[in-house]
Amino acid sequence: MNLAKYTRRYKSCFYMGAAKILREHLGLPPSTAIPFSLAHGVDMGHCDRAIDVEGPEPIHWAYNQDILARSSPIKPCITLPHPWLLLADPSEPRGKGTLVIGPPPGPVNDERLAKSLERAGVKDFDVLVKARGDAVRSSAYWKSRGKNTVTAGVIEDQAFYEKLRRIFHRYERVIGCTLSSALFFASAVGLRCDVVLDYSYFAYETDDYRARVQFKGALGRDFVRHMVDGNVAETRELARTTLGEGYLAPAVTLRAQVEEAVRTLRSPVYVPRGGPLERRVRMVVAQRTGRAAALDRSVRDFLRPRPRTASLVEVNEIDIWRNGIDATNLFCEPLRFRAGITEPGFGVS
Repeated sequence: MNLAKYTRRYKSCFYMGAAKILREHLGLPPSTAIPFSLAHGVDMGHCDRAIDVEGPEPIHWAYNQDILARSSPIKPCITLPHPWLLLADPSEPRGKGTLVIGPPPGPVNDERLAKSLERAGVKDFDVLVKARGDAVRSSAYWKSRGKNTVTAGVIEDQAFYEKLRRIFHRYERVIGCTLSSALFFASAVGLRCDVVLDYSYFAYETDDYRARVQFKGALGRDFVRHMVDGNVAETRELARTTLGEGYLAPAVTLRAQVEEAVRTLRSPVYVPRGGPLERRVRMVVAQRTGRAAALDRSVRDFLRPRPRTASLVEVNEIDIWRNGIDATNLFCEPLRFRAGITEPGFGVS
């Protein structure tokens, strides 16, 4: 099956440079289409479905058994290690500093984090600022307090994971205020990971946030428990297991898996709605119009589009993972979506 004309639909693995890492690791040409959906970050089992499984890519990249179980009823899967394990070497030398993983950027979240770190007695540290929302103001805030800031860039950056790998070279300890994917990445390459316990952040999220994000499952709970208890070895082992260490194999073996998965494809895109004829029509319309929404939206949605809504949330992720959801650690209310302001993942400015 010729997938070249569908490459622009395969955006999932484009994020953070995942496809680039896989091609280079397997010795595939740079133009090779990678028709895999993949979570942008780490799928911790905290959502009702595997993260990003409903993208238009026809195969889901499952890097552990939990993801495989949640995604295989939806579309075909391939079991490969997370791209982070294909890139980062835990034997690489490390620095001596401490890196704090920042929250969704914004003045409210930054000020809250500074106070939490003060209460925890954390004084000498750099801050990783996420490149979204009010990142410029966040960087300026931390610099005004005498702190250095770093960033791995936006998720569309093909060098994102490589930049993060180089950032981690400078440190021996990472502190999180949320259960960030960066904690799994850092622990997997041997850094000590800790968390602050009393931190809540404000952010904008999708309108289905409460239904979609459930904060359930043993993975997140156990990972937080190991960090809080100071179990560095157990934290590292769980991080590497989560990222698919059991799927590591010689490049020639992994390449054969990829080639076989592509060879046996029945459709070049995943279409979640309709019977065989409707799915075919949706695929053709999406390809000719360049509108991916044709793959899963109804005709009524196109003719009478509903106003977009969002959610404002206040969340203490660490407390939720330790003690479950209650009125003290999760608040959520609907609000009108405003492009560039109430975007999912943006902090409150």
